[in-house]
Amino acid sequence: MSRMPGRLPDAIAEYRRAVQLDPGNADAHNALGGILLQTPGGRDEALTELETVLRMRPSPQLQRIVERLRAWKKRAS
Repeated sequence: MSRMPGRLPDAIAEYRRAVQLDPGNADAHNALGGILLQTPGGRDEALTELETVLRMRPSPQLQRIVERLRAWKKRAS
């Protein structure tokens, strides 16, 4: 998937569709979360996607990312 900013909406739509078709696809949730982090206003949804990945496939690195996003969300509230 291209990282060109103009293509982010297309990538988001494709990964959302992949998640709908296969909700158990941790890679699709992870990719969607990563792209949403690059999108203005996308952090809340990115957090939800990455929390889903963390439940499916726990990892210390992802746990740290999720904790940082939770802290950001708490400060922003």
